[in-house]
Amino acid sequence: MAVSFGKDYETKFNIESFLEYYKNGNGESVSAMADFFLKELHSFYSTLIKEENRNWNILELGCGPIIVYQISATKIASEIVLAEYASKNRKAVQQWLNKDPSSIDWTFAFNFVVKELEGGSEADVEKRQDELRQVIKSVIPCDVTKKEMIPDELKGPYDVVFSSLVLESACRTVEDYNATVARIVKIYVKPGGRIVMHCTMTEKPSSLDEQCFYKVGEERYFDLGLNEGIVRTALESAGCCDITTAAIDKKTTGIPDHAVSPTFKGFIFVSAKKTLNESY
Repeated sequence: MAVSFGKDYETKFNIESFLEYYKNGNGESVSAMADFFLKELHSFYSTLIKEENRNWNILELGCGPIIVYQISATKIASEIVLAEYASKNRKAVQQWLNKDPSSIDWTFAFNFVVKELEGGSEADVEKRQDELRQVIKSVIPCDVTKKEMIPDELKGPYDVVFSSLVLESACRTVEDYNATVARIVKIYVKPGGRIVMHCTMTEKPSSLDEQCFYKVGEERYFDLGLNEGIVRTALESAGCCDITTAAIDKKTTGIPDHAVSPTFKGFIFVSAKKTLNESY
């Protein structure tokens, strides 16, 4: 039976096993999945730099133990808030911020973004890590299944709200997913702001006994079973426009068959703009 979102994440989620999704075989560079996500985020933030010259505040919902999705955001961000359900994951993030010797070494991901995508140097890699530490202002609890997902004093709204592979784990039905996306857009995204998500793409299982899942170590975790149509409909219904997507198929990700359900087809990156219409 798949692990559901909630208290099991505290007891069963294995950080070391989870990190295997982000590194290649030798652990010295990013995986194909991380390559895709980081490239798309780099392109997204680079576009924002060209569009508008201002400081952005950014909220990441469900960051897990990961800090690397905001590497490219340092060029535009004045404030980044990382929100995460599991206390062990928040601790891992805080250890990295504090330069704890036992913290996760994300140098391989910084090398990819700063050196490979931007043509930077070793010194630029070190500088970018310091810049990201400086702009991450808070690491806070969150629960995307609640009406108030994060502490009220930090609810924003934000210029960019980002979430990676979270909502499809937390939402049990498409109706729940639609309502959660709508709540995020309404409460946490500024009019004219952006919502950005990484989503799993699956074929809907044929029965309740044939659940979608992904594995972290030996534990199976629930996956709702999304497709691009479901995601687009949720965003449009929430009052978003200018929806753009990019996709990577399962074969290209290199994720082994045993780590995901047979219904898994790949990932999409999606960004959308919240309409200026306050009626939403």
